Amino acid sequence: MAGSDADLLAAAVEEFIYHLDADGTIPAEVEVRRAADGGIDLTLRVVDTAAAEIIGTAPKAASLSGLTCAPGTSGQWLGAVTIDV
Repeated sequence: MAGSDADLLAAAVEEFIYHLDADGTIPAEVEVRRAADGGIDLTLRVVDTAAAEIIGTAPKAASLSGLTCAPGTSGQWLGAVTIDV
């Protein structure tokens, strides 16, 4: 899936939400690599939701409004995404 960095961030968050809904798991560790097609490859180590304290309503989707993702000044990436519940 190729797209802007912000689009790729939204796709990653949607993947996390899918696993929560379908499998009852949440990511404990995430590894992100750029894919050959310009998209991203995610490697997730997930845990059952029983391993976490659940606060509030389950997420439903990543909002595209206000979505940002860009390289920071120290080599890290900075992103912001609003989660719809």
